[in-house]
Amino acid sequence: MRDAAAPDLFGDVFQWHEKYLAPAVLRDRLLLLSENELLVLGSPGVMALERVLREGVSLATHCRDAGAGALLAEMLHALGALLRQGLVRPVMLRGGEAYLLPDFSAPHTPMAVTVRVEAISLTDAVGRGAAMRWGQALAEALDGAGASISPGLTIVYCDDYLDPRLGAIDARQRAKGQPWLLVKPAGEQAMVGPLFTPRAGGSEGEAPACWHCLAHRWLRNRPARAWWRARHGDLDSGPPVRAGASLVAERLDGLLVKARQMLVAPPGEAQAVWTLDPLERNPVAARPQCPQCGNPGLMALLQRGRIAPAPGGPVAGADGGWRTVPASATVERLSRHVGPLCGVIARVKSLNAESDDMLTVYRSEIFKTPQTLGDPAPGAWMQTCLGKGMSAAQSRASAMCEAVERYAAFYQGDEATVIAPAADLDARCVPPTALAHFSEYQKSQFGTEKPPHAVAAADAGPEPAWWVPAWSLTADARCYLPLAFCHAHAPAESQYHVTWTSNGCAAGNTLEEAILQGFLELVERDAAAIWWYGRVRRPAIDLDGMPVATRLRLSRTWGLQWAHWVLDITHDFGIPVVAAVGWHRQTGEWAVGFGCSPDRMLACERALTEMSQLIAAGKTFPVPGADGAPEAPAFLVPMEEGGAIPLHASPDAGARRDIAGEIARCVGIATGLGLETIVLDHSRPDIPLRTVKVVVPGLCHIWPELGNQRLYGVPVAMGWRDAPLQEADLNPQALYV
Repeated sequence: MRDAAAPDLFGDVFQWHEKYLAPAVLRDRLLLLSENELLVLGSPGVMALERVLREGVSLATHCRDAGAGALLAEMLHALGALLRQGLVRPVMLRGGEAYLLPDFSAPHTPMAVTVRVEAISLTDAVGRGAAMRWGQALAEALDGAGASISPGLTIVYCDDYLDPRLGAIDARQRAKGQPWLLVKPAGEQAMVGPLFTPRAGGSEGEAPACWHCLAHRWLRNRPARAWWRARHGDLDSGPPVRAGASLVAERLDGLLVKARQMLVAPPGEAQAVWTLDPLERNPVAARPQCPQCGNPGLMALLQRGRIAPAPGGPVAGADGGWRTVPASATVERLSRHVGPLCGVIARVKSLNAESDDMLTVYRSEIFKTPQTLGDPAPGAWMQTCLGKGMSAAQSRASAMCEAVERYAAFYQGDEATVIAPAADLDARCVPPTALAHFSEYQKSQFGTEKPPHAVAAADAGPEPAWWVPAWSLTADARCYLPLAFCHAHAPAESQYHVTWTSNGCAAGNTLEEAILQGFLELVERDAAAIWWYGRVRRPAIDLDGMPVATRLRLSRTWGLQWAHWVLDITHDFGIPVVAAVGWHRQTGEWAVGFGCSPDRMLACERALTEMSQLIAAGKTFPVPGADGAPEAPAFLVPMEEGGAIPLHASPDAGARRDIAGEIARCVGIATGLGLETIVLDHSRPDIPLRTVKVVVPGLCHIWPELGNQRLYGVPVAMGWRDAPLQEADLNPQALYV
């Protein structure tokens, strides 16, 4: 006998859980959007079941139609799985959580609570009586604490911080110069704040955030919602929210405590969103480039400016590699921009426990802006970054800087974009063919073996017409780069010829710091590609010259199973570049890390810490034909001729360096090799770091671009080979690290 409490999959009528909007069908997949997630379902059983759920009938009723039961087994299996996962429920089930569908088109009228306080309710979850009682309790706290809220306060209850009606309320409050407080008691998370405090005309000091500042990051941190909006347009309603009467009442009580604290907090402290579960403060940053409260043309204005590294600015120390401030200071600067609700960096956490005896590897995460014409896929919404460093602070700062660097590179729409044929630009442009050097054989194989940054088998589509202004440090003049090469997820129309990679992207506490880091990364990857694809044998560096404490820290991190050595792969730039190579004695797996710095000791540290971070993240790889170290490809082990290169600390290792002077030296080296150095400044005004993309057309990418002539010519010019290799002789294993 069937358990009376168990649903009858064949006879009962089911519906999607109330927390989802009505599902959308995208070709052969089903999309379910809730407040915090987008589910993509695609089995034949689910697709057939969708019609049954939409019609509100049972499978038994559905199968009465001729041929309708052809997929009955698949539908029963899918229904059982959806029921176990809580995605569907029987229609007759009672007593579940109450949900409501926000209505963004409903009118609203301010309610006078007291002489100084009014309330606006944009939600059916908070009735007039509850709104008035909560407002009166807050008004009493406002009067009793003597808070300087003038001329009054407006409380706005809502279901969704992206409710478009909030834009009109924000404009009204800014026009009146009157503060207002957001309250959201319904949904997956209850929250209160920010307390928006419009600045009166002529007021000095940092401008406070407006609702549009908050909404920009709020939507960026909900890429599935942004994708849905781009596909379906602005909706008249948001995703359903939990809104049971007892739940909302309990939450309002908890939120009142935080709201009272915000009224008497300093203005900067009140610019935050407080959540109840968990109890967390999420700072809200003002955006100087905000279209409503700032200068919407600010980003484009900054990108069109001249870039000239200024001597005499902050000088670099060795903490983390030619940085102008200690790593701990960078972490502190970015701390208020960390958080999944309205931060730039969603979260930062260590992959292993912090220890004074071993290296700590940090990982950071950012939300990725969606490709509006692409399809949602697992992992499409999140980007993971790793940090490296000899100290926990260096590793944490490194992970955070890389996250900011990637975040800033995403196209946002306010960049200095120019859409015009190359001949109509006011300065010369760098064509896509100068930026990606695939061989003819590679292009012929793009149908099956296309590298991730390749766009087409041959130049296709219209003439390149989407550009962004950059600055040539070599010529001290403006030039233009393809937009899609400079910004991730640029408009699809701009991506016919070339696409974005992180090559040369860097973040720094100053513009000069970021430029130097980006340039050194390009040199590092150029040298790595020439060594790896050319399978060039290079000598080891004698690590006995490193401080004993450093070597012990590294060895304790890896354990005895990892054999390791460092190769000198410095090439025609003459800037020290090293490759740290590790081999696991038991599994036979390999790991490799790279480092480049004007100081060879620091280059070794960076390579070894990068190898360590990749091991911690599980990014090791097999080498074909290398079942043991003695049988490894010769280029991975040190060449015996000449012995190891001694490693000595720089005589002025503790001295601080002028970064602008080092940049000038690097640009001069590139010029001597016939190469131009170009910088795109894509620093975002709302983030306290500078971010750039440094471009040196002609350098090798670490990913396989087998048409680049430096792969063939540099080993000969350096005396490493007597004659250039042929493409067929290059290492067929792509280097993706």
